[in-house]
Amino acid sequence: EVYTLNALLILLVWLLCAHALAAPLQARRQRAPVRAGSSAPRRTMTMTLALNLAALCFGLGLANHWPLMALAFPAFVILLWPRWRVIIPQVPRLLAIALGTAAALYLWMVWRSWQPGVVAFYGPLTTFEDFWYYVSRQGYGGVDASPSAGFLDKLGFAGYFLRECFFLYTPIGALLALAGCWRLWRRHRALLAASLWLYCAHSFLLILQLGFDYEYLNVAVFRPYPLVAYGVLAFWMAQGLAAAWEPLRDAIGRMMEIYHSHPPDQRHGWRWDIQGVAGLALAFTLAAHYLPISTLIKNYPINDRSQDSFAADYGQMILDGLAPNAVLFVVGDTTTAPLGYLHYAEGRRLDIELINTQGLVYPTRLFIPPTTQRVREKAFADYMRANTRPAYTINRNEEIPNAGGTVHYGFYQKLDPAGQAEAITLHFDPRVTAYFEALAQGPLPNDRWNRHQHSILLQQYGNFLGYTILGQDPQLKSIAEGKVQELENRYYGLVDMAEVLIEHGFNAEHLRIAGELLDKAEPLVDSTLSKAMQGRHHYRRGFLAYRLGDAAGARQAFARSVVAHDHPDNPSRAALDVFRPPPPKPRSAPRSN
Repeated sequence: EVYTLNALLILLVWLLCAHALAAPLQARRQRAPVRAGSSAPRRTMTMTLALNLAALCFGLGLANHWPLMALAFPAFVILLWPRWRVIIPQVPRLLAIALGTAAALYLWMVWRSWQPGVVAFYGPLTTFEDFWYYVSRQGYGGVDASPSAGFLDKLGFAGYFLRECFFLYTPIGALLALAGCWRLWRRHRALLAASLWLYCAHSFLLILQLGFDYEYLNVAVFRPYPLVAYGVLAFWMAQGLAAAWEPLRDAIGRMMEIYHSHPPDQRHGWRWDIQGVAGLALAFTLAAHYLPISTLIKNYPINDRSQDSFAADYGQMILDGLAPNAVLFVVGDTTTAPLGYLHYAEGRRLDIELINTQGLVYPTRLFIPPTTQRVREKAFADYMRANTRPAYTINRNEEIPNAGGTVHYGFYQKLDPAGQAEAITLHFDPRVTAYFEALAQGPLPNDRWNRHQHSILLQQYGNFLGYTILGQDPQLKSIAEGKVQELENRYYGLVDMAEVLIEHGFNAEHLRIAGELLDKAEPLVDSTLSKAMQGRHHYRRGFLAYRLGDAAGARQAFARSVVAHDHPDNPSRAALDVFRPPPPKPRSAPRSN
């Protein structure tokens, strides 16, 4: 993915700069002419070639993720600074290579975006404004800037990074890295300074720039960011191993010199010493190999995804439930990616049409982002007015016009133009039911992304079951009873059932059941809850108290919600305004006699 390739390119540039720094300088003409057969021209070309390749990799990095490559640029300057007199004349050529490489790839991307039927993130880039919007990454402006993130969140990510550094390479590796830094301080301070910049820039400096809330899913988002820093840590470990090996190597060398300096008939007494040093060298070699091997053994089970079919199973369940020649509206990574892969890459359900409601990725876009809300709504209205195919959504999207009702299947919904407006018809599909049972009864995923999506799916089905409790159909209720019991120990399913009952319940029994569901969910709260979910947890309590007539309890719950998630989107902020007393009327000024 983008961060893995970025780490490879940055570390390649760093390696090539180190090669250029180590290459001998060209013999000066005023000192001695270069004689035939001399190796000086070849060595000069080695330095030039290393710099040219470094510029090429730098340009590739600019085309892949230019902010991270720019963040690494000072490290290359620091590393090459001792040779600045030789390198400065070459800067125009190096800039031409780097910028030319990046420009060629960006131009190729623009040309490819014009081709029909091509998967492209924003679609055709037809104007300079479109191109600049893409290159300047304006679409990500609000992704890593949460209003509820503060300094404590940055400290949380910094602590997580340091713990990863300590345990990722084992405590022995951390000690070796410190020894490696000491070795570089004594021998090559420019290399130490450059590596320190790479390490800190791609960890702590990134953390200071990011506006993430420190929570379960965002840790998974952050995990690949410090890949370059982890690479630098491995380099320091290698330096530490070299520092530990050098005295042993010197001792072996001295031992062998003494051994060979004695006549053969006097060497017998030295054999045990030599065997001991050789055994120590062998032990050191095995210990050096222990670190990477133990790290591989430790992490392989987590990173082996060959049997992980979570995304494929989800996407196939959705595709199997769609009517022939249907239209499916999707939004977000967790639906766009697996469904798009199954449809476009593996050729499944080619009779359907996938449409991303943000206008992203798929060639079947209804508008070119970025655009205004008015343009989006008009595009959806025009499409639905002309559409005669069965239309489905993963979640009900208010932008998609629907004058009729909705058929709710649990994990997706069908728009029913012939149905009663705003009416929800519940349908238990056997394939969907089997998928839900596998989710509810199976183990929780270890991967944070899968765990997050697992929670979202339980929420969706909990919402579905909440409507079955509200319904009057005894057959549906009997089917739903067993499904409700399967969610007894699943927080995310319980709370969404409760929320449907709190919002739409029309008698005291519904509110009583909602309270019981929230009571069951209370002890299931764990570290996977985001700040938004924590705030929503208290909001549900406040909403229920409000509906039961407990104004004081509602006010307290809404206040706790705002403390947990101090964000403009938190509905508890507006709810508190309902209970806030009006400001006192200003007193009239006293009249003077």
